[in-house]
Amino acid sequence: VEKYPEGMPAEDVLRWLEGMTAGLGFLHDRGIVHRDLKPANVYIDQQVVKIGDIGLSKSISNSRRNEQTQSVGTVYYMAPEVAHGRYGYEVDIYSLGIVLYEMITGRVPFDGETAGEILMKHLSAQPDLSPLPPRLRAVLAHALQKDPSRRTADAAELLSEFRRALRGETIAEEIPDE
Repeated sequence: VEKYPEGMPAEDVLRWLEGMTAGLGFLHDRGIVHRDLKPANVYIDQQVVKIGDIGLSKSISNSRRNEQTQSVGTVYYMAPEVAHGRYGYEVDIYSLGIVLYEMITGRVPFDGETAGEILMKHLSAQPDLSPLPPRLRAVLAHALQKDPSRRTADAAELLSEFRRALRGETIAEEIPDE
């Protein structure tokens, strides 16, 4: 990401996204939520994209999804529900959406002077999708839904939507209530 301050080429974004979605799929299939997905925790080793630093990862079951009471992660990539002590696989999808936004544009969608200001934007502000190519806006809007039940279901779906958008296929777009 640092090498491309104005955003990465689409083929590079796709390669990194494929690796990250495979890694998240691997973790999620085993009942593990990463909880701190961000560019600093993703790397290439022998031409394979890998997700590292699983120190904040947590194994969850459906009955334990809302037990977490401590906010964890990096505020720029933190899903809104984490502020309320709730988490599930959806927090990783939101974080992946933020990373994807940053890979495409060279910046995160929510910034501020303090962690509290950034967190408030995650909770209440809609991301500015205008810097994104129009064909990718619906994909990112879906991944960055505030309500985890309306967010992209899983990493594989996010990758599928991204690939379809790159091919120019229409991605269903919800019209916001406001």
